[in-house]
Amino acid sequence: MDHHLKLRHNGTYIRWSGNRGMSWYELIADINDLLGLKPPPDLLILHAGGNDCVSIPTDKLCARIENDIKWLHNTLPACTIVWSDILTRNKYRGCSNIQAMERKRKRVNREGRKAALDVG
Repeated sequence: MDHHLKLRHNGTYIRWSGNRGMSWYELIADINDLLGLKPPPDLLILHAGGNDCVSIPTDKLCARIENDIKWLHNTLPACTIVWSDILTRNKYRGCSNIQAMERKRKRVNREGRKAALDVG
């Protein structure tokens, strides 16, 4: 697969960062490490948080995501921040109540989308 989604001929460079199983806290630390790279991104797509649904209380996770998106916007004011929804799962490691995790996933997605839209 073309890692630049066949957009390089348009001058578009895509940098992929992260890995499977990454937590929200690791994502932000990873982005912070990348901030020293030039040029800063024009677009940042956030796809994380699903691995935290079991271990972090909903209110705490939502507040952290909102605060971090505000921080990213203040740090990268010219960057468009996009929330990519946490996908539904058949199993959540460490949890047997799938219905509760689905409610939580939907709420976290709603809050993540709202936070990204609020910063423009």
